[in-house]
Amino acid sequence: MAYIPKKKRKSYRPKQDPKFGKDPFYNGTAWRRISEAMREDFIICPVCESTGTQMTDHVVSRSLGGADYDGDNLLPMCHTCHNVKRGLEANTDRPLIETKNSDMELDKIVPDDKFAIIQVINQSRKKYKLK
Repeated sequence: MAYIPKKKRKSYRPKQDPKFGKDPFYNGTAWRRISEAMREDFIICPVCESTGTQMTDHVVSRSLGGADYDGDNLLPMCHTCHNVKRGLEANTDRPLIETKNSDMELDKIVPDDKFAIIQVINQSRKKYKLK
């Protein structure tokens, strides 16, 4: 008797996206370690001062030439504050605050004062009456 293989059933579950989005940078061990260390330093979101930190943000976006691992360019935030900042960045092709060249990474930029972004985000939250 001839062997007839059964057809494989199609999976009904969609393929899983990587844990930290589509950019492979955020799946790297180095990023995860530095992000975790930053969130240990800032337990409460420095922007809204009411929620725990849930992610580490590049103050000057990587797409705008921001330094990847320089601590001067990293600031932990809650999801709400991060989304407000990302919304502000979506409307511009330059950093939201003054920048300088990174001492750690060549040809990369970091903010003059990374805490200046807090004022920018809070002004936007007040303007649009966000919590």
